[in-house]
Amino acid sequence: MSTQGVSGLLKGMPNVVSMGLASFTASIASQGARALHVEWAPPAGGDPAALEALDSLLPRAEMIRQANDRALQMMQDAQPVLVDIRPAREVIPGMSERTILHAGPPIAWEAMCGPIRGAVAGALVYEGKAADVADAERLAGSGKIIFSPCHHHCAVGPMAGVISPSMPVFCVRNETAGNMAYATLNEGLGKVLRFGANGPEVIARLKWMAGVLAPSLAKALKIAGGINIKNLIAQALLMGDECHNRNVAGTGLFLRAITPHLLAADVEKETTAEIFRFIAGNDHFFLNLAMPACKAAADTVNVAVEGYMATPRPEKLLLHILNGFLLTFASVRLVTWAIREGHGPFRNVSVSGRHIHHFVPGILVAFMSGIGGLMSENDEVEDFFAFTLGSGMGLTFDEAALLLDLEDPTIVCGQLTRPLLTPSADERAGYVPNVVYSCGGMLHGRTLVLPYGCSDSEIRIALVDVDALVAELLSGR
Repeated sequence: MSTQGVSGLLKGMPNVVSMGLASFTASIASQGARALHVEWAPPAGGDPAALEALDSLLPRAEMIRQANDRALQMMQDAQPVLVDIRPAREVIPGMSERTILHAGPPIAWEAMCGPIRGAVAGALVYEGKAADVADAERLAGSGKIIFSPCHHHCAVGPMAGVISPSMPVFCVRNETAGNMAYATLNEGLGKVLRFGANGPEVIARLKWMAGVLAPSLAKALKIAGGINIKNLIAQALLMGDECHNRNVAGTGLFLRAITPHLLAADVEKETTAEIFRFIAGNDHFFLNLAMPACKAAADTVNVAVEGYMATPRPEKLLLHILNGFLLTFASVRLVTWAIREGHGPFRNVSVSGRHIHHFVPGILVAFMSGIGGLMSENDEVEDFFAFTLGSGMGLTFDEAALLLDLEDPTIVCGQLTRPLLTPSADERAGYVPNVVYSCGGMLHGRTLVLPYGCSDSEIRIALVDVDALVAELLSGR
């Protein structure tokens, strides 16, 4: 910048962009200057270890972006459908007779807030494990009850919500990925368990919901074949709901969807009327449907990660392994054929007069490639070791049977020129066709007994004459 340009800055009131402490901006503004404060802090709070961890992600930034885009798309594609209402013990993974699931992160009884403690105590009374609230609190603090977050069990608990073994739960299935999510039925407002209330009227309502409301709605759902909650959420949002603190439209839409099927179900007229009054008088009934619907959509990402689908990286490595295997296997077959037929410059490899079979370097290459790949943090190096791992597999995946020297297994005394086991016509079906899976061998006299699986559905036994096998092995030297 020229001297004239610098001096020009001093002719008028400066405009300042301030980073860091907000007090800097306030001081400048107090003197009549224009100041813009930029909210800035060192990445990761300036923690060196955290910064190093973040820096290590930079080479994978594009992969992470693609994974995030894919995760978001999977959540958007989710189709949560209410398919059933069942007791929690029958459907929630990991639910035992001593388990109480609660809202929020993992927490011990002693550290729970008042509403959650009240809800836990009420649940224990409801389950018949305690005579009253005082007895329930003693039981909860005894260590005999297993406390676990709802989210660890594909479930959600609104407010201070808890789930005990016999409580009926909505069963929401994401039709896109097949995963499930669960939540209790909404009790309404006022004195309810999810707010920590646990008086006699609360327990009585829970008993009615388990004995009357849930079974009746389950019958209606069976007739309906399920109700798509995502469709109801979309309509409710357009009608003014946010499906959290306002659920009037969602509750009305659900009631409209379930009504014809409830009327068609084997439910008494008085019971049906009672159910209509309860749902119509509970504007928050839909909240406990929207929550598991969102849980089912979000958990789709967990399904992807568990299935190694969160990023395309594993697929790329598998492709390198496959390419290395196919190229090496085909090359070895071609060279082996050329050696046997006397074509080309190819010869068997020997050391001190001893023939070295190609499975020996194959084992070494596969072993070293596996170690190298595990130790590497560089994508290009991992790609290289994936390819060489496939090459090592191609070198070892060869003969159906070998006759080796007992003193020195690197010496091949004989080998088969054709497979020892091949699938017959009725063994070629299955998920992986045209393959048999041998399961070891047993020597019975001069007969080799070979159990094997075929067609992904049967186990059979092959019998091989040992003398004939040895003769054929020796003929293939």
